[in-house]
Amino acid sequence: MVPEGWQVQRLGAIASFRNGLNFLKDSGGEQVRVVGIPHFWQRQTMTSFDDIELSFVGRLSHDDYLRSGDLLFVRSNGNKDLIGRCMYFPKVETPLSFSGFTIRGRVNETVIKPQYASALMQTRIVKDQISRGGGGTNISNLSQAILSSIVVPLPPLPEQTKIVEILSTWDAAIETTGKLLASAVAQKQALMQQLLTGQRRYAEFQKDSWGQFTVEDVAECLDRKRVPLNEGERRAMPGLIPYWGANGIVDYVSDFIFDEPLVLLAEDGGYFDEYATRPIANLSLGKCWVNNHAHVLRARPNCKTEWLFFSLVHKDITAFTNSGTRSKLNQADMRKIPLWLPSLAEQEAIVETLAVAAKSVERLALKAQLLASERSALMQQLLTGKRRVTA
Repeated sequence: MVPEGWQVQRLGAIASFRNGLNFLKDSGGEQVRVVGIPHFWQRQTMTSFDDIELSFVGRLSHDDYLRSGDLLFVRSNGNKDLIGRCMYFPKVETPLSFSGFTIRGRVNETVIKPQYASALMQTRIVKDQISRGGGGTNISNLSQAILSSIVVPLPPLPEQTKIVEILSTWDAAIETTGKLLASAVAQKQALMQQLLTGQRRYAEFQKDSWGQFTVEDVAECLDRKRVPLNEGERRAMPGLIPYWGANGIVDYVSDFIFDEPLVLLAEDGGYFDEYATRPIANLSLGKCWVNNHAHVLRARPNCKTEWLFFSLVHKDITAFTNSGTRSKLNQADMRKIPLWLPSLAEQEAIVETLAVAAKSVERLALKAQLLASERSALMQQLLTGKRRVTA
């Protein structure tokens, strides 16, 4: 049921759509920046164009450029999760075009505000219609026809403006938290680089020497105790105990096979090539179940469990993995990975410092996640009229 004062509109009646061009780079013609699929990752609003390379694309017509207020949709791509994703361009002041894998949307601003349209594209009501336009399944290609057929409820322009202002306040809070999180992550990574390699030392340990060991020297491998469970087996034993895989907790079950501090290092399917920004190891401190996609390591007496974890979590071990469709770290190669090891007292001091930095990152990451979740819930209510605002 449409809220009082709202209208139901088809996107095709309030917006025009145009497919992007399949550019052939050449040495002549005009040099412009071209927005393509890679720019859609982790971004819903495009405010900076510095990461978009200039390309010679030949001569373009006036309608081949993006302008302020335009929307851009992913039309086709190898990753189906991206298809239909929308990016909003609030301000365009540089020659900017769009690739053949995208569709540009340009709204009638006498009926719908561009920023409001951008928010609408994120709602379930629109995403469900895009899915139905693909026969009720994940579509392999978005089309102008599918976009034009989408029906949306629209409030009057003053109410749209108020809703946009409310969401912008949330966006500002999310952006601020994101910057704080990025700064905390950078500080933590710098600390890890300095403290785990001995570049930075505490005064009381300056005279102590470090030794270089291997994983085999500092940890016992408990892989033989791992037991993989399929989805049906896990469903039959629901509980609160973490069931770990290569990259984190996969599920929760009612039983455990380990109950001690452990480091779980990805065996296959880990983020080995992205080690600098994504973890390749996890820390389990209590009861858990582990499948056969993570190596299970118990620290030996000469090494603290947390030291082992911090030493591995962002370590470049690509030289020890077997390349292929799915990179794998064999147990024999894993045992040879080199690690620096100071005294237990110095390990303790360093671990305490890194734990504080990690907690700071964790708190900010949780805050960012909660803000995004609350903003999404509020947006769904505002854009469907379930919650009204006074313009």
